[in-house]
Amino acid sequence: MAITQRTLYFLRPFFHSAFCMAVLWAACALQCPTTASTQVLPQDVPNAQFADWEPSRLHDHGRKLLVSGRLFERAITALDLAVKREPTNPIYHSTLASALASRFAALAFALRVREQFERDKEWFLSRKAESEAAQGNPEATKHGKPPPTPPVPPVTPDDGRAFNLPTEVVHSMMARLGKRSVEEYRESRRLAEGLPPEERLKLEYAHGWGLYLLKRTEEARVRESAPPSSWEDDPPPSVVGLLTVPKADVVACFEACTKLKPDDSKCWQSLGLSHVPEMMVSGDISWFEKYLSGEGLAPREAVTKAIVALAKAQRIKGSGSFDILFQLAIVTAPTDPAAAEIYLERAARKQSGNALLWYFVGEQRFRRVKKAEPADRRGLEESAIAAVRRGNAAAGYAAVPIAAPLPRELLAAWNLRRPHGIAEDAMILQNLRDYLNDMGKARLAAKEDEA
Repeated sequence: MAITQRTLYFLRPFFHSAFCMAVLWAACALQCPTTASTQVLPQDVPNAQFADWEPSRLHDHGRKLLVSGRLFERAITALDLAVKREPTNPIYHSTLASALASRFAALAFALRVREQFERDKEWFLSRKAESEAAQGNPEATKHGKPPPTPPVPPVTPDDGRAFNLPTEVVHSMMARLGKRSVEEYRESRRLAEGLPPEERLKLEYAHGWGLYLLKRTEEARVRESAPPSSWEDDPPPSVVGLLTVPKADVVACFEACTKLKPDDSKCWQSLGLSHVPEMMVSGDISWFEKYLSGEGLAPREAVTKAIVALAKAQRIKGSGSFDILFQLAIVTAPTDPAAAEIYLERAARKQSGNALLWYFVGEQRFRRVKKAEPADRRGLEESAIAAVRRGNAAAGYAAVPIAAPLPRELLAAWNLRRPHGIAEDAMILQNLRDYLNDMGKARLAAKEDEA
């Protein structure tokens, strides 16, 4: 059973809400009487208005923009002034670092949407030519039919502006933003050394998730800029790394958080997710093949540490968190579908109306069939089919992202591309289809042999 590269790259854009949001955002701008290219946005007002603002007001204004997911450049300007006017305040440095990381993520997102736009534009131009040629031929299939709809030009998601900068310029901007974000987080940590534990906890927590956002965004950009199979020798310039964020740095932040507040489930959940960043993204074909073959997507030791931390977060929660159960399933599924099935079934019972969760349960049961004893295979197949049928009878269907407990000032930037990992519905549905086809063929062959 194999997933083709053509199928995955065709399906993936349609299963990411962030991509759809950008398209809808731009479409709304085109439909409004005043478009994003002509209206006066708040950031167009001269920054001289900040001249008389106190540092606390500048900080609150910048943070409010980050929480709303709007005007990250304006947020950076306000927070930069707050830091200059009160350079010893670690909170200001931390929020500025989050603004820089958020703009880094927004530019990376716009680059990805533009790459999709260029592909859509090629498709549109070819279909437009076919449509125009058909109008002169009454016998043509497309004669009299409306022309194709042109794709919507890309915009930066935080300000709605047309995204026309050359890629090299964007990469240079991102490199500066990323480097400075890391530096501001470090300065915030240095200035916070004498603060009470609860205040240091907030800053360390933001530090960890800010680094995680930078790491996840940059690694996704490199991976998706050009498939490694297309490289002749060295990677093309578009996939040269702009920023390196070691996993150990992210883990260290959340380890410090668990020491500052050992009974906080969010700290343990964050620590667990930081051990396995490889599972927070969707990879290339080799990534999916590793999952299907039962190979680990992350080092075994890291997976064990992630499970221990997530399990501790679940114990602290007490009532059983859907998000943590789902994340435990994602972490264990690549190498232990039996354990993943248990976590998934518990999660599915908390949101029983979502068909995808039951399909995911069925997929894990089908994955167990190949390694099961012959006498047990029929029972596992029937239980997998039962899960699929329960999904078919569910009231709704929705993709389930990996919901990480980010600070509010980073959540909007993180959600530009909500991670799904192995829970991408495109992959789950294709896997189920293949498993069902294989099972049907095997049972048909068995009947023929009996006859």
